[in-house]
Amino acid sequence: MGCTDGQNVLYAAYKFIGGASRWWETKKELLDQELRGAEITWACFKKEFNDRFFSRAQQLCAKEFHNLVQGNLTIELYAAKFMELARFALNLVPDEESRTERFQEGLHPRIRDRVTCFEIKDFTKLVNVATIAKRGH
Repeated sequence: MGCTDGQNVLYAAYKFIGGASRWWETKKELLDQELRGAEITWACFKKEFNDRFFSRAQQLCAKEFHNLVQGNLTIELYAAKFMELARFALNLVPDEESRTERFQEGLHPRIRDRVTCFEIKDFTKLVNVATIAKRGH
């Protein structure tokens, strides 16, 4: 909407209630001292907010991603769950090739055996080939 960083921070903080509001009052004072009165950027605000309210949840999602395998899921459900959780584990799958390799490792062994020989480096293509391989299962 063309808002400045300062306006974004003010609006987000305005929407806080209860404990979140009290947390922000304290955090804002600390940041004001640290920044010596400079404007709190939107990036700084988001980092502080996420560290305070989502750190544990993000860790749990990253752990779930680390342990994710296809198991009894369909290829489509496995791919959806994989993509949903991958954003919490970007250090494990920072690019297309590593994402594709990790997905392939988690496939059911019979399907993985059928697709490994193709050496696919594109995630979408791998999902499609694995779906076809599953049909031939």
